[in-house]
Amino acid sequence: MKLAKPCISIFLTVLLIFSSASCTEPSSELSVSSSETTAPSEVPLGTETFSPDPALSPIEDNLAGKVLNEFNLEVTLDADQHQLAVIQSLAYHNNAGTALSEIYFNLIPNAFMSQGGGIDMNSVIASNTATTLQQVKETVYKIDLPTPLQVNETLDIQMEYTVHIPNIQNRFGYQDNVYNVGNFIVTPAVYGANGWAVLPYVHIGDAFHTDIANYTVTIDMPEGYTVAATGTQTTSGHFHAEKVRDFAFCANNEFEILSQKVDNTIIHVYFSDDMSKTANRVMKTSERALSLFNELLGEYPYETLSVVLSGMTNGVSGMEYPTLVMIGPDITLEKFEEEQLGGETDKNGYLVIIDRVVIHEIAHQWFYGIVGNDQVSHPWLDEGFCRFSEYLYEETYPLEQPQPDFIYSLATFFSAEYEYIVSSEDGMDFVDLNLSLYDWLKGPEAYGMIYYKSASMLYHMEQEMGDVEFKKALREYVDTFAYDFVTPESFKQFWNEREDFSELFSLYSLTSQ
Repeated sequence: MKLAKPCISIFLTVLLIFSSASCTEPSSELSVSSSETTAPSEVPLGTETFSPDPALSPIEDNLAGKVLNEFNLEVTLDADQHQLAVIQSLAYHNNAGTALSEIYFNLIPNAFMSQGGGIDMNSVIASNTATTLQQVKETVYKIDLPTPLQVNETLDIQMEYTVHIPNIQNRFGYQDNVYNVGNFIVTPAVYGANGWAVLPYVHIGDAFHTDIANYTVTIDMPEGYTVAATGTQTTSGHFHAEKVRDFAFCANNEFEILSQKVDNTIIHVYFSDDMSKTANRVMKTSERALSLFNELLGEYPYETLSVVLSGMTNGVSGMEYPTLVMIGPDITLEKFEEEQLGGETDKNGYLVIIDRVVIHEIAHQWFYGIVGNDQVSHPWLDEGFCRFSEYLYEETYPLEQPQPDFIYSLATFFSAEYEYIVSSEDGMDFVDLNLSLYDWLKGPEAYGMIYYKSASMLYHMEQEMGDVEFKKALREYVDTFAYDFVTPESFKQFWNEREDFSELFSLYSLTSQ
């Protein structure tokens, strides 16, 4: 089936999500707790115990023998001033392969200064010597080192700073008593083949590129607040995460919690008390997605997965962080029913929209979280796989029927996109997979189509290889690039070694970088 351009536009208006396998049914018995009480659950927060399932296949640990950066942070939220006091200690290990005379850092909150956000740096001490951050370009800064840091040496860097949280609906912002606190930490830039990656934050997509590290974080909250954060809560307010690319948290003084164990992971869904139906739907979808991806992509390597109904809207329905995803439905299931916004058919369509956001953000735990990429320069490398993962989910759990006219199966959409590219004289050049987020900022209207175009390419790779061989290769892809970075060139090399996709890559305008 071929979709005309107007149909595609209507479809995207409804469905585009900007960052948007066990087939057994998950248990319907969920434990519930609130921010004021202890959950009457076999898996309450902070008391998780695990017996690994030997049937699951762990992801290849490509970090063996590599020393990771170690973060230790003390974070205090001032809910009156809407700011964080941060004491940060970083043991920075030189894995660059060359001596370093300077270290670059990303200060993402400074991109929000016009909206009331930003970082006030109080002190920086490197190897017991006071120093200062120097601005390199916009949100990228550096410190000069008194003596070069040799290969495989470690440098202790202490920082104390204040983070101002803007009053906006965002992955970094607050609304009333809801705090979404992503990308607040001063993190080292990536040192790659071409030196330091100087990638200032830009307000489109997920403008992040970070190394794997370990985090130990203490978060001091006002009384009554509950925190959902990256990693495992060891004791009240204390979190630990290993082999992750970032640390983020959400806080609210009205959170309730659903908890359910899936394989070797405990899923926590955080929500306000007027969203229980939405939360239960989100939990059901999260259970299915995690179990399915454990089978297809390799076992999720962390003890917890927190899914937070965060109130984040403003055009962004979901956002991924390591072991933590923020979901912000524009309309809750409760409001849909209360305001009688449609019958069963429309409700089914609405549930598809919610489900796809949840599935997409959970898939990011593998594609971005485990298999890393430069999300600024090559955003399709993770977004395409996550959109394709939505299709893998729909293969296992077909859409509930009946569906409204504006909902298509993803297989139908991917096929229609392929037909459109083949029949288009310009090869659909307005959706160029080779563009960076800086390029897309100049004309952001079609940015979301990179999700579909790259996922359509993956879909047709599956069609050419066959289901069994493709899924075997997909699992090998995760193992090959786990805890590392994939580039467009290494992506093409990996897949062309399994089948000659050069013609398909050319069709999708995947040129040399």
